[in-house]
Amino acid sequence: MISPKELIAMHEAINIAKNPDTPKGPNPRVGCVILDKSGNYLSRGFHLGSGSDHAEISAIKNAQQDLVGATMVVTLEPCNHSGKTGPCVEAILKSGINKVIIGQKDSTAIGSGGGAVLAKSGIEVIFSPLEPEVSAINPWFSVAMKQQRPYLRLKLATSLDGRIAARDGSSKWITSSAARRLVHQFRTDSSIILSSTKTVIIDDASLLARNSDNDLLKIQPQRVVLGRSEIPQSHRIFKEGVAPLIYPHHDLDSVLADLWSKQFNSVLVEAGPRLTTALLRSGLVNEVLWFQAPILLGDQGLAAVLDLGVETLEKAHKLHPYSVEQVGVDTLTTLQIPVVN
Repeated sequence: MISPKELIAMHEAINIAKNPDTPKGPNPRVGCVILDKSGNYLSRGFHLGSGSDHAEISAIKNAQQDLVGATMVVTLEPCNHSGKTGPCVEAILKSGINKVIIGQKDSTAIGSGGGAVLAKSGIEVIFSPLEPEVSAINPWFSVAMKQQRPYLRLKLATSLDGRIAARDGSSKWITSSAARRLVHQFRTDSSIILSSTKTVIIDDASLLARNSDNDLLKIQPQRVVLGRSEIPQSHRIFKEGVAPLIYPHHDLDSVLADLWSKQFNSVLVEAGPRLTTALLRSGLVNEVLWFQAPILLGDQGLAAVLDLGVETLEKAHKLHPYSVEQVGVDTLTTLQIPVVN
């Protein structure tokens, strides 16, 4: 059973996870609070991003007192595996904490099961009734766990009439510098940026996240490229950053399953019409980020989306508008596609 003080502590952990100081990025944002036997706060912690201490470890290290008999309140189930950091479960067991209250179950292939291990070791484990509020902290991660594959966002940058290039193939730049800066932020917020070999070859794209001075941002997505065409070694994608993952096929389900098994929970797609259309037809897209520039290119321009197999209005792909905002002179419309159970 959760006491009123412990319930308040879970609200505090949620606020810590949502705080602007808790970085957004490819990893879920997590907050943690440790209470003494009387329900007084001993320490707080949060996850600073990939490779840094998890929120539980941070809170344990921040504690200035003995934690024997203490209660940990954490928004996400503690992990039981070693990745870039050690398992949180092990640190909790060594600390002397005897009760752990968890806001959201971790159902990823590698991260799950921490609560069960703690319970088997004699620690009282309770799942909080505030799971809906906790899930809202990391909506992509929560959806990804539900569907057991990465959350997939598809970025489009087009003219008002849905074209990504003029008749002669010129496309730089359809959208404004403000829109392009925001796309780089979307990149650093994602675990993966995915494109096609054709797009990488034609654009000589690095697919890295940069700031307005063209400097690389601290957090970079893993670059993934699909296709059978061979990319020349002289291209930028091989000259900077971690080597890209290249899948020499277009089996989208198997690619996403493999990325999920590697702990990647969100994908941003920046690709040409063929891969864009294949993803929309597959039903794998969760969200569309559509930048529209206030220009018209006409029917001789290159369309962003090709044949979707829609023959009647009834069969149209239905997207749900989530937000519309002005970005420089462009408009960004965010549309969501509900998860089908």
